[in-house]
Amino acid sequence: MKFLPDSWLVLLACLAVLAVCVLIFVVVLKIAMKIRSWKVKLAAMGLSALYVLSPLDLIPDAIIGPGQIDDLGAIATFIGLAISIYKDFKNKKKPQQTQQQ
Repeated sequence: MKFLPDSWLVLLACLAVLAVCVLIFVVVLKIAMKIRSWKVKLAAMGLSALYVLSPLDLIPDAIIGPGQIDDLGAIATFIGLAISIYKDFKNKKKPQQTQQQ
């Protein structure tokens, strides 16, 4: 006796893999934001860009919806790191204010 039809089992498996992908990208983004070296951040940005451009994915792009979510996570990681690098450089280039007495 089947509890769920086969299509429901496939959907549940895809949702489970999707949840794991989202969790991985959230953890990676949190770790990346704590990194102080801009060179490491640039390397992580390069890896996330390669992941988006690569034909190999955790969830194949042929599966409409969940297949694109892992790519969106990589894009979000790329954008988050770019914002972090921008903020780092913006804070470093701030002129030192001298106290006048």
